[in-house]
Amino acid sequence: MKVVKTLIKQMLKKIVKCLIRPFARPFFLRIRIIVREETEAALKHLEVAVNQLNDQSVQQTYEHDSESHYSSVESVEIGNSNNPTEEYENNIKYIEWDIRELFFQEHKEYGFNRLDTIVRYLAIEDYYKKNDFGLELYKKMQAARMGQSWLDDGCVENFIILIKSYEKHNYKKDSVILLDSDLGLRDGSHRVALGLYHGLYSISCKVMPDILEKKNYDIDWFIENGFSQNELDKITSKYIEIRESIKHPLLVTLWSPLEEFFDEVTELLKINYRITSCNDYCFDDYTYAAMVRGIYAIDDIIEENIERKIKRMLSSPFEKKMRVIQLDINKPKFRLKEQNLCTLSTEGEKIKRVYRNAYKNKVHDYIHDILVHTGDNFKHTEHIQRLLNINLNVKNVIDCISKFTYVITKFNTPYMPMDFPEKYPLNKDIDIICVEQEYEALKKTILNSVDIYKNTLTIRVIPKKDDYSHEYRSLIRLELNNWLVLQFDIQYIVEYTYDGFIHELLDNRIRKDGFYILPIEHEIMIRLIELYQAPQKSHHKVYINEHIDSLNIELCRKYLRFDWETFID
Repeated sequence: MKVVKTLIKQMLKKIVKCLIRPFARPFFLRIRIIVREETEAALKHLEVAVNQLNDQSVQQTYEHDSESHYSSVESVEIGNSNNPTEEYENNIKYIEWDIRELFFQEHKEYGFNRLDTIVRYLAIEDYYKKNDFGLELYKKMQAARMGQSWLDDGCVENFIILIKSYEKHNYKKDSVILLDSDLGLRDGSHRVALGLYHGLYSISCKVMPDILEKKNYDIDWFIENGFSQNELDKITSKYIEIRESIKHPLLVTLWSPLEEFFDEVTELLKINYRITSCNDYCFDDYTYAAMVRGIYAIDDIIEENIERKIKRMLSSPFEKKMRVIQLDINKPKFRLKEQNLCTLSTEGEKIKRVYRNAYKNKVHDYIHDILVHTGDNFKHTEHIQRLLNINLNVKNVIDCISKFTYVITKFNTPYMPMDFPEKYPLNKDIDIICVEQEYEALKKTILNSVDIYKNTLTIRVIPKKDDYSHEYRSLIRLELNNWLVLQFDIQYIVEYTYDGFIHELLDNRIRKDGFYILPIEHEIMIRLIELYQAPQKSHHKVYINEHIDSLNIELCRKYLRFDWETFID
C-alpha cells in the first residue's frame, strides 16, 4: 500500500496546486484544462497502482514520464476570445513523429539540449546489463532535478515498470508525448529514450500551441549539478554514439535545367556544409520522368504541378541528369507543414530558397521548382535513397521462367529499355501471357524470384477473377512507399477475344535475346485491345499506324470480339 499512499499524496498536491494557481495568476486562461488534465493524470496513476496490487497488471502502470508532473502544467496567456479555453484546445495538434527528428530538434546553438534523455538511455542499458552505471547516473540526475523525495517516492521503480512494459507490448500509440509549438520536447523523455533503444522511431505527439520556456539539460546543467568528469565523458560518449547511429543526411537534388551550374552550386554548398557524398545519375527521358515522379511520390505536391515540372525538365537541352548531394547537418530544425501536419526541415527550405533565387534568372524559360529539391524530412531522405539504390535483377526473373510457355507483349513501347532485360521499365508493367496449365507455377516462380527484395520493397499480389470467381490474372507489384517500381502482369485469358486467341499467340511467339515476344501482326491485335480499353494511351495508336502494313485482317476478324476497325485510320 506504500505505492498507493504515495500516489494519493501526489494527486492531492497537484489538485491543491491547481486550485491555488487561479488566485496567484488570475489572468491565465487555461485553468480548467490544467485542473482536469492534472487530476485525470493523478487518478490514472492511482488506478494503475491499485490494479497492480490487485492483479499484478503492469501493462498500463507508468505511461507518463516524471517530468510531466512539472512541465506539462505550465500555463500560457492567450489572447481574448469568447471561449479562450475552446480556442486553445482547437489549436492543439496530434501527429505521428520520427523520434530521430525529435532528437535532432533538440540541437541548439550551444549544443545538445536534452542530455537527460541520454542518461535515461544509459539507465535502460544498465537494466539490460549493457553497462553497470546507468541507473546510478539516472538516480543522481533525478535527485538533482526533482529532489531526493522524488526518488523515495518510487521514481526508479516506475521507470523499470515502463521498461518492462516496452519489453512486452512495445510502444503504445495512445501514449502521447508532449511538444510545444516549436516541436521542443516538454514531456516524454523516458519514452523517447526507450524508442531510441528499441528502434521504435514512430511516436504519437500532442503539439501544444505554446512556445514554453525551454528545458535546458545541456552539458552545463550536468556540470553545475556536480557530475564528475568521468560521468560527463560517459554521457557525451553515448550521445555521440546515438547521434551518429541515427543521423540522416539532408539530400539536395539538382535537376537537369541547372546542369551547367552543377559544379558551381556544389562548391558553394561546401562553404556552409560538409558534403558526405555527391553523385550524378543519368537517365533516358522516360526513366528521368519516372524518377522525378518517384521522388515526389510521398510529397504533398499535386500531380499537375509535377507533370508541368517534368515537361520543362525534359525540354532542357542538357543531358537528363540529376545530381544528388548529401549534406551532414546536426541541426536540420523542423517545423510542421500546416496542410498535412508533416515535418519540414527549415534548413532544407532555406537551401531551396537561396539557390532558386540565385539561379532562376540564369536558366532559360525558368518555372518554379525545376532547379533544386530537398527532402522535407527523414522519411523523404530514406525514400529518395532507397529509390536511387533500387537495382532489380529482372534478367534473373526472365531466366527463371524460360521453362514455361509464355510471351511478353507490348514490348516495343516508349518506356521499354532497348537493353531489356538488363534494364527494366521503371514504374511500368511487364505483360506476360501464358497457358492456363502453367499459370500458377509461373506466378509462383516470379514470386520466388522477387522475394529477395522483400526487405526493401513491398511485394503485393492482386488477383483478378472472372464472373465465376476463377482467377485468370495476377498483378505482382513491387512498391516503394506505395509507389509502383515494377509490375509483372500475368494472365492466361485476354478479354474481348474469342477462344483460341492465347494459343494463336503462343504458337507464333519468337525468341529475342533470351525471352519471347510476338510477331508484329499478333502484337497489333494486342494493341487494338489495349486501345479499345484505354483510348487515351496514344502510343498504342502510334504503333498501329507505324505497322499498319502488317495488319492481318483475317486474324483480327477471327479473334477480336469488338469493333476494332474503328481504330484503324
